[in-house]
Amino acid sequence: NDPGGDNTEDKPKSLLELHKQKLLNLKKQNKKRKVSGSSSSDSDSPSRNKKLHKGDIESALLRHDMETRRTEEIISMDERQRPYNSMYETHQPTQAELEVFRLKRHQKEDPMFKLLDNK
Repeated sequence: NDPGGDNTEDKPKSLLELHKQKLLNLKKQNKKRKVSGSSSSDSDSPSRNKKLHKGDIESALLRHDMETRRTEEIISMDERQRPYNSMYETHQPTQAELEVFRLKRHQKEDPMFKLLDNK
């Protein structure tokens, strides 16, 4: 029977109050996701590699080899005969391309690194 309490519930909320409430709800949801997602993110990384098919990796490996050969040919050319902006290419690397990069990169801790470098 307290009319003062009913007025606060019946009053429409301002846009600022609605926005603040929405932000609080989003923060709560993000915290719940982070808490539940943190344990699964560690187990997720091996499953990402499983999603890559051998065919995808093999085709990315072939593309990488062809690109490497093309780059070596262009670099060996005389600068005056080299095509304009021939080595400029940008795109988001795919998962298969990233995996090929990890496989192909040289690691300095590798004892055979010096032998491969002399070739």
